[in-house]
Amino acid sequence: MHDAISFETAGIPAATIVLEVFKELALAKRRQMGRPDFEPVIVPGNISVPDHAREKAELALPGVIEWLTTGAGKPAGERAQLVGARS
Repeated sequence: MHDAISFETAGIPAATIVLEVFKELALAKRRQMGRPDFEPVIVPGNISVPDHAREKAELALPGVIEWLTTGAGKPAGERAQLVGARS
């Protein structure tokens, strides 16, 4: 979250993929950094084996592409809809 928010603040499009178990931590970090509008791409579950990591990455990819190509600069509500985040 920290790096992606720093990039976005500098005008460089960035996306963050967050496992659902870390969602609240990610949302707290964005508030702490003064960017409550920054929406992470939330993926369900956790990662216990490498195959799960690939599966989670595949789930997150459409949200990341959508965020990077159309999400930056949009109001927080619209971004949340793009990535499926629930703030």
